[in-house]
Amino acid sequence: MSERKDRSIGQFFQEALPAVKDVLLEPIRFSQALKDRLTDVTKIPDYENLSRATKAAIQVRGYMWGYLPIEMPIAMASGLVMQGNVVSGLLVGGGAYLFMGAALKGMNIREQS
Repeated sequence: MSERKDRSIGQFFQEALPAVKDVLLEPIRFSQALKDRLTDVTKIPDYENLSRATKAAIQVRGYMWGYLPIEMPIAMASGLVMQGNVVSGLLVGGGAYLFMGAALKGMNIREQS
């Protein structure tokens, strides 16, 4: 009977791991797509005639907004860790990251951009 139980647990993990992997990687994929979209200079009219400061501001804006989906859970976790709640910080940060990944995956927003 334990062999049958072991097979069902193994089968569950074979089916669940790809879904969990997609949820874990979705904030990173979304972050990359957002950064690429915000730093795409082909969509900015007359980009070559802009000043160096304006070009730098466009790149900085793209990187700041692009990495926000990854930075938010880290900021939530680090705030709790700095207050001394290490386990709570790790659980909240990990939970926020997984929730954000599931929400981004469910909205299919990356494919729309």
